[in-house]
Amino acid sequence: MSRRIIAALVFAFVSTLAAAEATAQNAAAPAPRKHTDAEYAAAFAYCDAANLAESQRNMLRLMLDNIERSNPAMRELRPAMEGIFERYLRYEVVKYDYADIFLDEFTVDELRELTRISQLPVMKKFLSKQQKLVRTGSEIAQKRLAPHQQEIRAEIQAFMLKKAAEKAAAEAEKARRKSAEQPAAK
Repeated sequence: MSRRIIAALVFAFVSTLAAAEATAQNAAAPAPRKHTDAEYAAAFAYCDAANLAESQRNMLRLMLDNIERSNPAMRELRPAMEGIFERYLRYEVVKYDYADIFLDEFTVDELRELTRISQLPVMKKFLSKQQKLVRTGSEIAQKRLAPHQQEIRAEIQAFMLKKAAEKAAAEAEKARRKSAEQPAAK
């Protein structure tokens, strides 16, 4: 990934975190609950069986590591970003959000089955390796795309130019139609 793209992503990330910090008072209030206590209990049991809290901590750590790796100057911001993550993104803060996602996608019986499956040795192993698999897959994608950076940039630029031309043509057509209608309205 080019340094410009990485810098833009880091800027967007830091801006998002700053916006989250600015709305801390609103975020502190618990969100209204969408499901029953029994439904949440089933979702939390799955989250525990799948070790979601640890997975999330690892994912946030990995995100910070990637930011640092892509832009070493960001290293000095790590303590501040870790503090923001701890306040707003730690599992205990977002667990109802995760539970809502699972409850929107699965029935309570399905969550109970997922919980049972998550306790099988092979699934425990899979869940413990999942982030490594995702990270390795991401590294493979980066390695495969790196030699084609110029081609990719050119293709994206051509796509953006085409979209801009289409938008301009649509706006010109809209203006032409509007001007054609105006004399008839008089």
